Amino acid sequence: MTDSRPLVRSRTGAPAVLLVLSCALVVAGLFLPWLRSGSVERNSFQVAAVIDRLALVRDSSLSWLPDAWPGVAVVVLVPIALLVTGLRRWAGGCALTVGVLTLGLGVATLVLGSGRAGAGIRLAPAGPVVLALGAAGLVVTGVLLLVRARPIGAKPIPTGGPGSRSAPG
Repeated sequence: MTDSRPLVRSRTGAPAVLLVLSCALVVAGLFLPWLRSGSVERNSFQVAAVIDRLALVRDSSLSWLPDAWPGVAVVVLVPIALLVTGLRRWAGGCALTVGVLTLGLGVATLVLGSGRAGAGIRLAPAGPVVLALGAAGLVVTGVLLLVRARPIGAKPIPTGGPGSRSAPG
């Protein structure tokens, strides 16, 4: 007779919803305006194309970034795919990693771009703010998924506090 119980407790409801909403915010942030030049607003993909066209990072360690930028929207969705396939801890680790990286990007853009304007180009904060909010949600979701994943039937490790039945070692 096979055991049909799930391998992981089904405590995925709230983290799953938060994960989907956070990923949606990050992807939306990528498509919202990041720069404003006169009356024209440019999203992160357009900014990456301009950086590539002007060869601003061609001879640096970041030369790969403009070409890889469109893949960011796909990478953001990987934690959802991992969670759907039942790989809760992998989803948590991936969400945490993607969240930290994109949060760093959003915050750095806001800090470095705030109050600066050159040649009529200035920061349009909508994209980086929404990206940072979604990234913060990914960080929280990643932690929740990593902390709350426990095999069925597994008992919490005793802490040795009052009332603990663990034998002295």
